[in-house]
Amino acid sequence: MSGLAVTRGVKLSHWGCAWLLQLEYRSDVEVESRRQFTDLGCKLNPQIGESCALAQQFIAMVRKELPVHLDSWIRQSCESGSLELRRFGEGLEQDHAAVNAALTSSYSNGMTEGHINCLKMLKRQMYGRASPVLLRIQVLHRE
Repeated sequence: MSGLAVTRGVKLSHWGCAWLLQLEYRSDVEVESRRQFTDLGCKLNPQIGESCALAQQFIAMVRKELPVHLDSWIRQSCESGSLELRRFGEGLEQDHAAVNAALTSSYSNGMTEGHINCLKMLKRQMYGRASPVLLRIQVLHRE
């Protein structure tokens, strides 16, 4: 499996799990070995398989913007054996209107987030080196 070892008792971080669950949307060379790793984890613990399936359904729902299955997904996650998924489902249920709007709306704040990220990077780069006047010139020059 090209460097991926699976042993009992090894804990995988939530970031590692999220990375493994998004394999369908990646085009890396090692995708097949990672998929084998995920399949082996699902065989060792059925709860992992259930969590993987629910997580992948949610990822697909968000990427394809399909709020049709949101209520059934929330119900399934609240009934799952995973504490994390139950908490996530309960949070989505509390913010149901906002989640539904995010899945159905064509508006995005991606451009705004990109500009803010750029401004923060400039500010970090120039901290202690330049005056606010030079920072203003740099910001206006980038646009």
